[in-house]
Amino acid sequence: MVEQTADILRQGLATGRWRGELPGEHHLSELLQVSRSTLRAALAILHREGAFRVTRGRRRQLAPLNIPTALPRSTTVAVVSSLPLHEHSASSILTFHELRRRLQASGFELQFHSLPQTIKAADRRRLESLVEPDSAACWVLSSCSIGVQRWFMQRGLPTLVLGSCHQGLDLPCFQLDAAAACRHALGVLHRHGHRHIGLLLPNSPFAGSVETEASLRQTCLALSASERMEPIVRHHSGGVAGVEQVTAALLRLPSPPTALIVMMPRDALTVLCHLLLHRWRVPDDISLVSLFDDTFMENASPALARYRCDHSTYARRLARQVIEFAKSGATPRSISVLPDFFPGATIGRPEGVAQVSPPNGSPSDRQTVAAAAV
Repeated sequence: MVEQTADILRQGLATGRWRGELPGEHHLSELLQVSRSTLRAALAILHREGAFRVTRGRRRQLAPLNIPTALPRSTTVAVVSSLPLHEHSASSILTFHELRRRLQASGFELQFHSLPQTIKAADRRRLESLVEPDSAACWVLSSCSIGVQRWFMQRGLPTLVLGSCHQGLDLPCFQLDAAAACRHALGVLHRHGHRHIGLLLPNSPFAGSVETEASLRQTCLALSASERMEPIVRHHSGGVAGVEQVTAALLRLPSPPTALIVMMPRDALTVLCHLLLHRWRVPDDISLVSLFDDTFMENASPALARYRCDHSTYARRLARQVIEFAKSGATPRSISVLPDFFPGATIGRPEGVAQVSPPNGSPSDRQTVAAAAV
């Protein structure tokens, strides 16, 4: 354990995870999930190697190391996902394609690895074989559970999370801000008079789902008693049957929601088809909003209200972040991309509620999404 902990610390120093000084022992022991005695023994090894100097009353000051320049830089960028490539959305596949194209232009190769969400013994061995020294200049985690994210963080590997980072983990991320979109969607529905709103989320351990649900509940609690909205959160098992089952159960409630917010675009399309099939008029009987966008939604009728961003701009920003990370090894800052609101034709007012006109000088959709992010 001492040698493994020392190796993880060396990797973190080599990739620039810590600058200037090491964090305190309490933080490091929690981060690496080792005892204080194991951590101190590993730190003693690094101290003898000259990795840092100890000054009384101060944290361990990192010495200039030759490790980053001594290690040969890999020309591989590896994407690790819990989903095989063909199961990703069309927008995600286009993003990976653009990332691959731009990496190749900069002299890098993109590799894609699919791993389960839960790390068992066999998966752990596979991960260990993947991350052999210099196997990748940096790692991009897409649709990964907290176990996979924690595994990469504990080893101090140069890692960027494509999406949200789980609470309590310290990894840079590049994400489309679904939580801000959810808050904005609540504001839009609230202005239309909706007070009984449902949220449909995939039953998955991904951080984005957790953040979105927390955002909905916090926003509703922050409203005054007279303006309070009643959220109904439901998780589905995925696929057409799973989404339809949860949607049908919501519609059978004694007081069914007057509006539905659906996180994933393909699930939103399933909900729309289910509503129309069972003769629910959209938006006259019920309103519908999707928090994400995909290419096929351009052909949906009625046009779904949703949050979207320019694909080429998003992919270009991601590629720039990854290429800089792969070249320098310096930990990048986290980036949260705000989507634009497309109102579509699936938002209306509940029956018996008068139309509320927005005040003069009301901000644009882009500005209101930005305000929701704040």
